[in-house]
Amino acid sequence: AEVETEDLVVPEPPAETELSIEAVAVFQPDQLMELGGLELVQEISALAVTTIGRDMEELAQAIQAEDWSQVRRLSHRMKGAAANSGAQRMSALAASMEDQAEVQAAGQVKELYPPLVEIWQQTQTAMQDWLAEISV
Repeated sequence: AEVETEDLVVPEPPAETELSIEAVAVFQPDQLMELGGLELVQEISALAVTTIGRDMEELAQAIQAEDWSQVRRLSHRMKGAAANSGAQRMSALAASMEDQAEVQAAGQVKELYPPLVEIWQQTQTAMQDWLAEISV
């Protein structure tokens, strides 16, 4: 039997669903708790606040100077520090910035900086809240 092409229904390929940054946890210390308990979470969180805080200041200067290799280097370091401390959303956003800096996408890098600052503030608050709650 001959099949007419207009009778064939070709299903649409599923749309690429980009993971929303809101779906990523701001602060998720469960792995750190399993590895070393509260003391490790406190230590790593304090280290992350110091390291990422310093890197954020340097990042602002690097973006201003349009020094994309420095932006890439700093965002790569922040991605790792954030991931290691359980700051998943910060890590994801830093990874995006690293990718944009890699291809020297000035507009996207500059666009990502304000949300990165905002997420960093949320992350610090989440860390402090979590530590205050568990230390009771």
